[in-house]
Order: sequence, then C-alpha cells, then structure tokens
Amino acid sequence: MLSRNNWLPLVVVLGLVAIFGVYVESRLSALAVLDMKLALTEKRLGSLEQSSSQQEVELRVENQKLSNRLELAQGRNSLLESRINEFEKNLGRFSTKLGKEGEEGNTGSVTDRLKLLEGSLGNVSQSVATLRQDNAGRAEAADVAQARILEQLTELRKNQEVELGAFQKVADLQGELTEVREQSEKTSADLRLAVDEFRKDLAGTREQEGKGPAAKSDPEEKLAALTRGAEETPAQPLPVFEVRASDVATGIVVLSRGSKAGVKEGELFSVSRTGEHIAFVKIVRVWAEYSGAEIVELLAGNSVQPRDLVQPVPAEKDSGKPDVPKLDVKDKAPPPPPPPPAD
Repeated sequence: MLSRNNWLPLVVVLGLVAIFGVYVESRLSALAVLDMKLALTEKRLGSLEQSSSQQEVELRVENQKLSNRLELAQGRNSLLESRINEFEKNLGRFSTKLGKEGEEGNTGSVTDRLKLLEGSLGNVSQSVATLRQDNAGRAEAADVAQARILEQLTELRKNQEVELGAFQKVADLQGELTEVREQSEKTSADLRLAVDEFRKDLAGTREQEGKGPAAKSDPEEKLAALTRGAEETPAQPLPVFEVRASDVATGIVVLSRGSKAGVKEGELFSVSRTGEHIAFVKIVRVWAEYSGAEIVELLAGNSVQPRDLVQPVPAEKDSGKPDVPKLDVKDKAPPPPPPPPAD
C-alpha cells in the first residue's frame, strides 16, 4: 500500500488535469462560437457589398437616363426658339408687304392672312411656354435625382469604410485566435510531459516497493528529484499571489506560482480573503508555473476558494504555530499564467 505522501501527488495531478480539462472545454466552445460569429460577419459583409454594388449601378443608369432626357428637352427648346425667330421674320415681311398693299388698296386678303398668322404665332407661343414649364420641371426633377444619387453614393462610401473596419477587426480576431491556440498547445504539451514524468516516478516507486524493503526509496526523495531544479534556484522574496483551484473534499489547493517564482516543497503559506486570514497551506508538489498544497489549518466556517490571496509565512514563524498575518486589502495579486488545456 502506498503512503499518503505517495498517492497525494497523484491526486493533485488528477485534480489539476480535471480542472484544466473543464477550462479547455470552455475555451474551445468559446472559440467555436467565435468562429461561427466570424463566418456570419463575413457572409453579411459579402451580401452588403453585393447589394451596395447593385444599387450603385442602378443609380448610375438612372442618372444617365435623366441626363439624356434633359439633353433631348434642351434640343427641342432650341428648335422651337429657332422656329419662333423664323415666324417673327415672316411676320415682319408680311407687315411690310401689308403696308405696301394697303397703300395700293388691296387689303382684304393680306389682312386675313395676317390674322391667321398671328393666331398661329399665339398658339406657337403657348406651346413654347408649356414646353419651357415642362423643361423647368424636368430640370428640377433632374437636380433632385442627382442630389439623391450623391447622397446614396456618400452612404455607399460610408458603408464601404465600415466594411473595411469590420474586415480589419476580423483579421485581428483571427490573429488573436491563432495566438491563443498556439499558447494552449504549448501549455498542454508541458502538462502532458509533467504528468508522464510523475507517472513514471510513481511506477518506479511501486516496483521498488514490490522488490522488498531494501529496494524501497523515500517518496519524498522522488518528489525532491522532480523539483531539484527549482530547489537549486536561489530563494527570492515571493509576492502575493492567488489560489487557482480548490478541492474541499480532499483539502488540496492549486496555487498560481511555481518553481520559477521560488516556491519550494514544505513551505508554509497563509491564505486570506479581503485582508482576513482564513487558512494555512503547505506545499507538497511544485511545477514550473504552479504548485500543489494541502490545507493544514482552516478557520471554522471558512473554505479556501479560487482568487483567495496567498503570501508566505516568515521563516521564524514556520517552526511553531504562526501568527495570523494581515494582508492589505489594496494588495492585488498579479494575473496568473494561462492554465494548460487538456486534449
């Protein structure tokens, strides 16, 4: 049978693997939702671009039609003005001829013809006035249509600028997504290596126990061998950090700092919440970026929860029952490194 020091690290590793599995599953679901949103955004941008292109073509065609109609009306107006000038010239000729014939005494036929021409000229003038009014209305309509076309073109340009901004955001999100995936893969590989190494050490310990008392090795030495690199690092003052995960049933907690921050096995730490001490924990296993500890003392009515603050207990108080340290509420723990996802 394995002693508590043998199976406790295995429980810690299994707890960590379960916690990281849940975290990775939530991150993967968030990434899937983000992929769906990106696809929908690209689809909507494509449809908006297609509709804006069609509207721009239709507006240009309508503007061309109005321009053609305006030119045709201007041509007709010029033709009528030339006819009016010809009629005025003919009227002058008839007036001159009428004066000559009046002097000669033959006024009947010329007078009738002159009245007929004056009536025709009045009809032509009325037609010209009507055409001028129509041309003015058409010109006004053309101006309104051109103003509408300019407004719609301006709106289309704004939509295109919005589309470019959306494409840029999509590109930025894709870059961030790629970075998160690469970081998750790297951290997952590190975690698998640590778990495999621990399993190999545990299997070796079991084999040595099966051979007899003479072949047995101290589990504490095996754990120390795994973290020897961390113990050889010179001790540095530890900042305040956090509890990353907690298992109330087993009394095991995961801390957000490891051997890189100077954490060592057997060290005692104080856990506090809002500046009030609630528990003491002792380090039982150390990794590079995080460490595992067991709760050795817990105040009644409290429980260690994630985001609780952790600080080391002074060395002179480590031998006996340490005093309750007071943390400043203003102290904030630095953000922990991202947890490694599981496959």
